[in-house]
Amino acid sequence: MKNIAVIFGSQHETTIEIAEKISEILIQNGFDVEIYNIAINFSPEHVLMKKFDGFILGSGIQMGQWNPKVKKFIANNHVYFTKKGVKLGMFITCGAARSSDRFSKGNCDYVDFFASDLGLTPDLKANFGGVYDFSYHSNLNIAIRYILKNKEKKENPRQIEIKRENDSVNWDEIITFANNFSAIF
Repeated sequence: MKNIAVIFGSQHETTIEIAEKISEILIQNGFDVEIYNIAINFSPEHVLMKKFDGFILGSGIQMGQWNPKVKKFIANNHVYFTKKGVKLGMFITCGAARSSDRFSKGNCDYVDFFASDLGLTPDLKANFGGVYDFSYHSNLNIAIRYILKNKEKKENPRQIEIKRENDSVNWDEIITFANNFSAIF
């Protein structure tokens, strides 16, 4: 049985749910999967002392940036992700993925650039939509909510309702990504 580590960093529910769905599909496809959220409770030594046949690295994008803990972990341990025979997948969750123009821009800007900057060549990559929750009960802090609201009003004046949650996650794309990663073994 092939061992896969799904390593991501986010404190936001959407990225966590996406990483869990990817893991669930990989398990259904016969893989042994371990999932690690760098942003919450993580010991790099625990991951690096194990042998994995593949890694899926992911991050939520906030204010145009990968999670800093994910970036640091990947930069410090890049040798594990470039070993011969090890398969690598990368994904991001990004609210800017709502339209087809932004899908390719987000993938290029956030996955391709970050991967090439660190000398990584992913076998598979994806840019998944995210959730902007502008509701009163959102866990976004007030400053971030204000910045995102204004940005979205300018970029998508007819596509967003500021008083509620805006979900652009396509679960079929996530399932396809996990199945495609399974198929490269």
